[in-house]
Formats: sequence, C-alpha cells, structure tokens
Amino acid sequence: KNSPSLSPATIPAKVRFSKVKEIRILPEEEADDAHHARRSYESSKLLLQKALRLQERMPLKEVVLLSFILSIPFMGSICFVSFAFSRTAVWSGQIFLSSGILWTLLLSTLLPSNAMDSFTFSKFLVIGMGISGCVMVSTSADGVDGGFSTKNELTTWVVFFAVAAFLTAVFVVVLKHRARRLNRINLFMFLGFLGVWCLLLYWPLLLIFNAAEIETLGIGGRLPIWEWLVVKCIFGGIIAWAFWLWGCFLLSPLIGMLSLQLLCPFNVGWAVIINQGTMTLNLLIPGAITLAGSYLFALRLHWKKGPDPVGYALAACCVKCLSCCEVLASGLYADGDREEDNGDIRSEESKKLLE
Repeated sequence: KNSPSLSPATIPAKVRFSKVKEIRILPEEEADDAHHARRSYESSKLLLQKALRLQERMPLKEVVLLSFILSIPFMGSICFVSFAFSRTAVWSGQIFLSSGILWTLLLSTLLPSNAMDSFTFSKFLVIGMGISGCVMVSTSADGVDGGFSTKNELTTWVVFFAVAAFLTAVFVVVLKHRARRLNRINLFMFLGFLGVWCLLLYWPLLLIFNAAEIETLGIGGRLPIWEWLVVKCIFGGIIAWAFWLWGCFLLSPLIGMLSLQLLCPFNVGWAVIINQGTMTLNLLIPGAITLAGSYLFALRLHWKKGPDPVGYALAACCVKCLSCCEVLASGLYADGDREEDNGDIRSEESKKLLE
C-alpha cells in the first residue's frame, strides 16, 4: 500500500496479451528432463530404466554382423556332425562330441564374459566327470556296430567330431562374449539373421556338391517327409536353439554344453532300440549318474560363486605334503648329527684306550 508503484493511477485498467505465438525447440537432453519432471517418481524411474536398456541393446548392424560371423562355425558344426553321423554309429560319435566341454572351458578362459568364466580345478573335475560319464554310457551299447572299418576311417571321423565340437564351443562362447547379457540381444532376431545368412551363403555349396556328386540332393515326394522336416525345423531348430542359448546366457556356456551331454543316454538308448541291440546296465547306470552329478556340481559352482573347493583341497594337500617332507628332512638331519656326535665320542674313547 505504501509503495508508489502500486498506486491506483499506475495500475492499468485492462491487461492485453500478445497474439504472437512462439515455438521453442529444446535440446533432446533438456526435453527428456522436462518430460520426466512432469511425471511421477515411479513412472519417471520406469522410463529411465527403459531408456538405459535401449542404450545397452546391440544395434541392428552389430547383430547382423555378429550373425554373419557366427554363421561360419554354426553351419560348419552342423555339417561336420551330420556328415560324420551318416557314416558312423550314434554311440561312437557321442564319445568324441563330449570333447566340446573341454573346448568350452578353454575358450571361456580366453574370452570371458564375466568373472565366473575363469579356469578352476573344480570346473576341470566337472569336465572329467562329464566326459567319463559319456564314455561309460556310450560303451554300454552291445550288439551295435561302431561304424569304423579301418584305423584311417576311425581317425577321419574322430577329426570330424572333434572339429564339430570345437566349432559349437566357438559359436556359444563368442556369442556370450560379444553380447555379455541377455537384455543386449534379441535371440529370435539373431537366429532369424543367422538362418538368412545360412540360406544365402551355404545352400549354393550344396548345389555345387550335388553337381560334383560329392553329396547328392533329393526332394521327397511323400507328404510325411515334408511334415517331419517342418516339425524338425520349428521345434528342433528355432525353438530348441533359442531356449538353449537362453539358458547359456542365464547360466554359462559350460553348463549349456553339459546340458547337451545329458542327451547322451537317450540318444544311445534310441540307437540301441532301433538296431535291436542291448545295453549293459553296469555301465549305463553309473554313467548316467556321473553325467547328472557333473551337471548338478556345475550348477552349484555357478550359484554359490565362492572359492574353488577342489583347488583349495589340492592346495591344502600340497601344504601338508611339504610340511611332512620338511619334518622328515629335519629328522634325517638330526639323525645324521647324532651319528656324527657318536662317532666323535667313540674316536675319543679309542684314543684314551690306546694311551
């Protein structure tokens, strides 16, 4: 009331607004901040988390490039396995395919995706259990031919199965190393691009093999054949690979490869039933138990995330052995000193007797 600027003479009778409209474009950062500021705390927090997930996701170009690179080991492993299984028995191939567990551990050590992919003696024990269990289950098949006629043929198929196991390990380890986490890649989109690259790059090779009479191709005329192919592509190809890769991302590539070895009793048993053979239960049951134990032990190592129990046990044994060796060495030195003292005493007594 006392200020002269608020006197009735200075207050305008009407207030007029300008009809000029102005549009200002804020930078993206300021616009996002203003948008989040007008929302509640919970909704703005959810939007921020969604934005961070979108920033962490691999771009489309990187997914296409990764699918192109991994199409080489993917298609190579399938071709090697299919070609070797068409010439050999199932049980003999399972033995050599179990080497993929060892390749997975070595490649995960060289290309780790997290701290759990390091080399430990416990994982090495798990690999030994898995391979020994697979060998016991595979050798339990009686009355089924292994498919090897000569030693040269045996060496050839061993190399084929070893290369297939190595390429499968390369595929899953490199994918996990590049993607790191499951929220950074869309598995179905990745598998879609993988199928496109395999269709564009490797189907022409089959036509070349057919023209050169290396591998003949034939189109089945019966409807059940196409029905089985469609079912195999959908369930055995897309869905099975998607769920398997999903498990590898959630757990680890080593556990994913161990899960493939759990199919060994079913594959060998089905081959024995088809070929009307028999199975030795003394080898089948311990082998299956060993395979299941290796898988459960690997799960425990993954979830506990503690120190290496087998490594600590080996270190404790080494320390005890070294301490026992030191005690034995000190005892031997003490016995040697006592013998020297007794020899000196005897020499002095003999000198006195001679005098």
